[in-house]
Amino acid sequence: MALVSRGMGYFWLKEYAMSGKDFEDALAEKPSNQVTYNRGSVYAMSGNYNKAINYYKAAIYGGKVKLILHNYKEVTIPGDLNFDEARRDFGFALLLNQDSNEKEYKNALDEFEEAIRVKKDNEELSNYSAYIGKGIAQYFLGDVEQAKITLKEVPESSQYKDTAKRYLEKINTCESSNQKQCVNNVKGIKEDISNISMVPILTSQGISSMFGNVTVHESDKLDNVLSLEHNALYKGPCK
Repeated sequence: MALVSRGMGYFWLKEYAMSGKDFEDALAEKPSNQVTYNRGSVYAMSGNYNKAINYYKAAIYGGKVKLILHNYKEVTIPGDLNFDEARRDFGFALLLNQDSNEKEYKNALDEFEEAIRVKKDNEELSNYSAYIGKGIAQYFLGDVEQAKITLKEVPESSQYKDTAKRYLEKINTCESSNQKQCVNNVKGIKEDISNISMVPILTSQGISSMFGNVTVHESDKLDNVLSLEHNALYKGPCK
């Protein structure tokens, strides 16, 4: 738990090398879908989307990952098909990866749709970032009108509403320019996708399954975003 917590701290400080080391050290001790997802997010934030994809896939579907900081030790990850955050960020990594093509965009679309389905099945949908990913994937695949419909599904109350509007504006501007290869002219949008939250979040359920209950800490003085992360990391009966 100390390694994972410190890794989260390093992550928020953008000390990605130190964060990745702590997550790998934790994985070497105990394989976990949650920490595998976190390690993938470190790779994603560092722009190494190929490795991020491998870790996200393992967190969802199970499989082996190699810990490069532990002499490429192989660790078997069980996987969790209902891990909606991993599905969402797997989709974003596929969209951002420079080696991706139509096949990967279709895979990304599938992951976003599953992330949305899982979220709806398990709790009220409050995070609409997967809708933005779905809309962009549809746009990359040439389904422009459906992409617009999907992006418009993000409600005004969502923290991602402005992001959805920005992508709608990009698409409308591109389409109005009458460029024959407009759909393939995605460099600017790809660069902008990285602004969407691709961050490691250890849910209280994940923490409980990994380590049992841990101490609650006061979070009154934290800003709203950090407070949410704080409450996700530290949740239990002790005070």
